[in-house]
Amino acid sequence: MRVTPCNPVLARRPVVASHPGTRATHGPAVAMVDLAAVLDPAQLRAVDPAVRAFYQNPTRFVLHVAGNYPDRLDRLLLGKLAPALSGLGRLPTAEALAESDLYRDAAGRTHWDRYVVRGGTRQALFIARFERVAKQIKETFYVHGLEVALYFDVEPYQRGLRLTLDRRRSSWLAMPFDITFITLPTAGGVASTGEFADRAGWSGVTARFRMTPVVALTRRGTIPVQGNN
Repeated sequence: MRVTPCNPVLARRPVVASHPGTRATHGPAVAMVDLAAVLDPAQLRAVDPAVRAFYQNPTRFVLHVAGNYPDRLDRLLLGKLAPALSGLGRLPTAEALAESDLYRDAAGRTHWDRYVVRGGTRQALFIARFERVAKQIKETFYVHGLEVALYFDVEPYQRGLRLTLDRRRSSWLAMPFDITFITLPTAGGVASTGEFADRAGWSGVTARFRMTPVVALTRRGTIPVQGNN
C-alpha cells in the first residue's frame, strides 16, 4: 500500500467511517503497539486497561482533538515552518471530530494516520508509521515526501503513559523541540495531551485528544453525527 505524503489537499476526501472517529483496520489482527514488549510486567500492571486498549487499537475509540496556540507566532513556527510537526498547523482551536486509520502496508509495517474532520471531509494531521524498537516507540512521519523518524522513551505515569522524545536518536528536524505525550484514563475513556515546545522558549503548542470507546457510545446511543464539526 502506498502511503500518501502529509498533504492537506490530497488528504481531503469524503468521510466513509461506519462510526465517525473510527476506521476499519486493514490486514490481519492489526495492533498498533504491544505495550507488553515495551514495559516490564510491573510497569504494565501500573497502566490502566483503557490506556492499554487505546495503544493496542485506537480505531476502537471515537476521537476529538483541539489545539492550544498561545499566539499566531506559535501557529506559524510549529504549524507551518517546522517540517517534522507540520500537522500541528491544522489543529482546530475548538474541539472537533477526528478520525484515524490503522493498517499494515505491503511490507507488513503498521501505520496510524490521523485526520481532523471538517464539513464531512478529512484534513491530515499526522500521517505516520508506528513500530517498537527495543524499549522505545518509533513514529515515522510522512511529511512532503520525507520520512521523519521520532523515537520516544516510554514510562508509566499516573495510571497512564508518558512518551518523551529521545532527541539523540530522532531526526535532526525535531532537534529544536521538546515533545512529550501523556495519555491518562478518564471517567469516559482516555485523554492524551501532546506538548510541543521550541527549546529556545519562543513558541509552543498543546494538542489535546479525547478518546471515548465506540462500544460505550453505541450503548448510550450517542455516536457523533458526521458533518457536525
